[in-house]
Amino acid sequence: MEPNAEILSDVPMRRDEFEWGTRIVVDLGPWVDNASVDLLDDVALIVLEHGNGQSQFELELPETGEADTFITNGVLTIEVRGQ
Repeated sequence: MEPNAEILSDVPMRRDEFEWGTRIVVDLGPWVDNASVDLLDDVALIVLEHGNGQSQFELELPETGEADTFITNGVLTIEVRGQ
């Protein structure tokens, strides 16, 4: 990652709690060429590649449970089950 990577804090996001766990939905926007998600304990690190370089931001996850991630049409969904 480039040392001058921008930290995004105003990305549209929604977090919902369910009986089965938590769902976090993030609109990455149409300007993202590529995105990756790394899960580290209770944090999701999202790295975005776009025409201006790279951007990154972190999301707090529930401390317990197993997380699944997927990206469809520029929307990142993280589901944490078994809390």
